Amino acid sequence: MKINLILLTLFLCVSSSFSQNLVLETDIQIQHFGKDTFYKDKNGNPLNGHYKIADSRGNYSDIIFKEGKKDGKSIDYDYRGRVIKTTTYKNGKNYGTYTTYHQNGKTQTIGVFVSGEQDGKWETFNDKGVTIYIAHYKLGKKTGKWESFDKEGKPTRVEYYLNDQKTGKWWARKYYPTYHTYSYVTENYKNNQLFGHAEEKKEDGTLKWEREYKDNYTYTHKEYHTSNGKLAIIYHIKNSKTDKERISYNLDGSIKKQELFKDGDLLKSTEQYANVQKEPKRGAKPKSTSVGKKVSKFNYKALLISNENYNDDVGKLNSPISDAQKLKGVLLDSYNFKEENIVHLKDATRSDIINTLDSLTTTITAQDNLLIFYAGHGFFDKNLNKGYWLPVDANATKKNNWISNGDVRDYITAFKSQHTLLISDACFSGSIFEYKQRSLKPKEEIITEKLLSKKSRKAMTSGLNKTVPDKSIFVKYLVKNLEENSKPYLRAGELYNDIREAVMANTDNNPQFEVIKNSNHEGGEFIFLKNN
Repeated sequence: MKINLILLTLFLCVSSSFSQNLVLETDIQIQHFGKDTFYKDKNGNPLNGHYKIADSRGNYSDIIFKEGKKDGKSIDYDYRGRVIKTTTYKNGKNYGTYTTYHQNGKTQTIGVFVSGEQDGKWETFNDKGVTIYIAHYKLGKKTGKWESFDKEGKPTRVEYYLNDQKTGKWWARKYYPTYHTYSYVTENYKNNQLFGHAEEKKEDGTLKWEREYKDNYTYTHKEYHTSNGKLAIIYHIKNSKTDKERISYNLDGSIKKQELFKDGDLLKSTEQYANVQKEPKRGAKPKSTSVGKKVSKFNYKALLISNENYNDDVGKLNSPISDAQKLKGVLLDSYNFKEENIVHLKDATRSDIINTLDSLTTTITAQDNLLIFYAGHGFFDKNLNKGYWLPVDANATKKNNWISNGDVRDYITAFKSQHTLLISDACFSGSIFEYKQRSLKPKEEIITEKLLSKKSRKAMTSGLNKTVPDKSIFVKYLVKNLEENSKPYLRAGELYNDIREAVMANTDNNPQFEVIKNSNHEGGEFIFLKNN
């Protein structure tokens, strides 16, 4: 009798193992009805029972279904059989502990679902087991204290929420890679709006800037000179537009520039300028004494796009985001760029990039100088003779969401800016010019009012129509030359000359600097204005 019982048990186990269904995800129909999701076979029948569902690469999920809905424990594996996610479902909704794993088997994220909503404490770890993120939810809504940490576990950001809205005192530690320094930003929120005092301080406690908010869009902003801590600029923003007085101060506290605005329109301006020009070299034409006034009247704005976390079929990159952050650091610290005038898109999709470019066509004015920087994958189609930027959501074989150089040129043509400079660090970036490149360096020119008064549309690229290294030598020397520049006014052509020689000496690439064809270029040039 015992023998028969054992044989019956073995038979049931074997039968159970053979009852598991093995299918490809392409044979599964998925239907969404509101928050409910149903899974059916290719004949339209709801899935029932135990399934292993695989994709074309061999990654697969071990799932139990009941009447077309996930129900019970679910485990996801990669193509090597390593567990990458475990969760439990009840009537199609996540319920209970949810866990994801790094490739080395260590926990990546752990939290709890209640009726399909995140609930309680959620914690994320790096592959060394160090906590890098802690969040709290109450039935899907953000609540309580949220914390971020660096790879060593040191806090980098603290946020507070109440019923999904920002509240209380927020704190963040910012890192400036250009100078290897940190600063600390504090903000206050009330009912999801910035409110009251906000500030950024350096590690030694000195103020970089401070603001007094009435709400997100109305505040008074003060900046301070790095060298002596004295007030450098004060202005007022009302409903996102400059309003009332905007005053800039010299290091000694005297007024450098005084302006009066109403609803974003400049009504009146008085200016004072120190003579910072060096003696001209023998035989050179003296620089115009009004150049300083002309350059200073422009608002310097920048769009930085850095993509690195691409899909596996495209291939990840290592340095674009950090490269863009280095460039942003030197623009803020050494040149006439303000934080609020720099947009940095990290791992940007096609939609992110196009929407931002669309926005710039309406917000950029003739009083603006615009710098656009792109770092990420690029591709040149020889059959179409056309180059492309690859957004982070790009497919390696389909161009439907790529961005062509023609698209980029069309936007640059549409911008109302006085001077636009495109700096592109991507494979095949030289195709933006669309005509044969000259090997000669641009001629040296004295900065004159002519360069400032005429529109410019130029591009500086890391190479011609060929691949460039992932670790960017081009950006290294771009940032280095901007940092080391001591001239009050630096032409883009001068910057290029120095970069080109260094890049060609250390790589096989030949950087380019040319006019963007058919983009309304009139003979001017982008000029970097050094901070006092």
